[in-house]
Amino acid sequence: MDHDHDHDRDHGSSTGIGTGIHSFVAEFHACHAEFDEFTTQLLMDYDFGERPRSFSQAVLARRGDLYELRSTHRFGRVDEPGLDDPGVVDLYAALSIGPRLCVVEVGVEVDLDLDLGAVRAGTRTPYHWKREGIPFGEALTVLRERTRALMKVKDPFGDTS
Repeated sequence: MDHDHDHDRDHGSSTGIGTGIHSFVAEFHACHAEFDEFTTQLLMDYDFGERPRSFSQAVLARRGDLYELRSTHRFGRVDEPGLDDPGVVDLYAALSIGPRLCVVEVGVEVDLDLDLGAVRAGTRTPYHWKREGIPFGEALTVLRERTRALMKVKDPFGDTS
């Protein structure tokens, strides 16, 4: 009888872990979706020239002893004839989870060989924010706050006309 009781207790703790993981993933997904709405609005508000393209993705990758969840939103153009890589503009929000603490990084990177409509060519990082040493329990809140701060930047591309 005690054995069955121990089994139920173990099952309950794994359910608690599962609920915590589910909540964490759902919160990251909500942040990614909110960021996606923002970049969709940017696509409508900015002149990206002819044949613009955009996509977003959320990726989990291992980087050394950290696991990184990265929400990337990319702007570019449909490949131009005779131009191998016309370049891109990336907006990103990343949460790296370490064994003890987390890192949050939010930014915009422009790497364009040609103007992308009103976004001027060049290589630059017009917005970058990074903080290390964040406790796991605070990391998603910081990620969401910093992503929202980027959404309030008047010219996130750093050089538009």
